[in-house]
Amino acid sequence: AAASAAASAAASAAAGEIGGLPAPLLAPPPPKEWFYRDLEGVVQGPFTEEQISEWHRSKYLPANLPMRSSDDPPDSYTPLSEMGSQPPFVAAHLARQKYAAELEKRQAAQAAQQAEQEKASLAEAQRQAEADARAAAAREAAAT
Repeated sequence: AAASAAASAAASAAAGEIGGLPAPLLAPPPPKEWFYRDLEGVVQGPFTEEQISEWHRSKYLPANLPMRSSDDPPDSYTPLSEMGSQPPFVAAHLARQKYAAELEKRQAAQAAQQAEQEKASLAEAQRQAEADARAAAAREAAAT
């Protein structure tokens, strides 16, 4: 039984649940804007993380492209190749997409649960009304 409980707890944790409840949904940090220096050294930007991530995915950005975020000092550029296999703008964009998908999933589940509760409440009210009608009919029949 203990092994079964441990397995159930592990499955809940893997599903993003804590104690049978969904784990808190942590919003990603606010998006940053990104800049780069073109081949002539001219600063281009700002660009959104979504936009720059799409360019990166499409392989439009050369590996030696000097880049910086809006949080970095204006003269602090880092070559794209030194940002790792998943640059910060890609990681942030993916985190925002994952957050939005999970939020939508939770809202849909909450709406479905609320609809089920309303359906159950209506069914209970209908059963109660039918029981009340039968009791009234029985009282009326007994009085005559």
